[in-house]
Amino acid sequence: MTSTTGSSYTSIPNQKYRRSSRRSRQRCNTSDTASPSLSTLGYFQMLPLEIFQTVLNYLSVKDISMLSMVSKTISNHLMNYISTPAGNRRLLLRDFHNLEPPGKGEGSYILEHYKSLVKRCTLLLPTKERLKYIHKVLSGVSCFKLHGCPSPLHCSGLQCYGVFLQILTAGWDELECHRVFNFLWELSNLARKVQTVVSSKPGSAQKLELRIRLYCRSVLLNHWIHRSDSAFWLTRILKPWPMVNQARLLYIIFGPVSSLDGHVVWQRMIEGPTDEASLKGLAEAIKLLYDTEAREWTADDVISLVDELSVVPREWLMENSARLLILSGNNICFTFMASKAVNGRVAELARLMVFLALGIVTKRTAAS
Repeated sequence: MTSTTGSSYTSIPNQKYRRSSRRSRQRCNTSDTASPSLSTLGYFQMLPLEIFQTVLNYLSVKDISMLSMVSKTISNHLMNYISTPAGNRRLLLRDFHNLEPPGKGEGSYILEHYKSLVKRCTLLLPTKERLKYIHKVLSGVSCFKLHGCPSPLHCSGLQCYGVFLQILTAGWDELECHRVFNFLWELSNLARKVQTVVSSKPGSAQKLELRIRLYCRSVLLNHWIHRSDSAFWLTRILKPWPMVNQARLLYIIFGPVSSLDGHVVWQRMIEGPTDEASLKGLAEAIKLLYDTEAREWTADDVISLVDELSVVPREWLMENSARLLILSGNNICFTFMASKAVNGRVAELARLMVFLALGIVTKRTAAS
């Protein structure tokens, strides 16, 4: 008889596993120790890449953007898909003509489209890699380029690009914004193009002047909510150049233009009295640089810029200079006159004060 004393449990004899069972256990162990990059794909890891991209063809842009936030691995797969010719053709909108301004109607839809498509998919990338990828994707859209669109005055591409840039960089610190500006500056070759227009005879490169004006305003300047942001980007555009070139570039970006073809009107300030509309853009830019938000500009810098601006392309009529100062505000006006007095330019100051008085009287009469 077998003794019942000792252990209180029944031992289970060793079993010999069949070959099929051993294979099954091996498969389970393999799946348990799968690499993190594969496990984050979930059930998609069982699909060939071609099938995965075919599935994506049935998803909307919003669905793709939400899917990109599941994991970094899926986000990388989606970025690769967007970069393929098939994904590029399907997902990138290219017609920016005859649209309502960004933020309204179809323009708003396009902005939301690109915001969902690009911002979320690149959320986990460092700034440098993020910018490279965005350029790679958006470079296929001709209306986003400085010289890409054949009719830039009738195109909303640069405006949409500018609003998208504002959405993309919202909350970024100043160093990262520096990188964005340098990236765009080099990408569009703006330095060489600006050098061409500021060193040439005014009006000799009208089409290039127009392109630079539209790109700077629509992409870099027009869409910021806070004045400090606008001052930052305007400073980045102007500061690399000497004062005389800063004044020329400021006139190109904010000066009066023809209502027919959009070209900069260089003779407006020297041929006769001009209206406030022709000076308003320049005055707003000067006030922006004079404000405390523009930390890289001193009062002397701004006054020197105004003085240099008043001789672009030649010396303005004193009436137009006085009107610009009135529109720029009392602080700038008084500081400018004090600078004339300190430097002994008494005759100029006397003439300027006469036209300032006439301009103020005219403005008050028109308002009453």
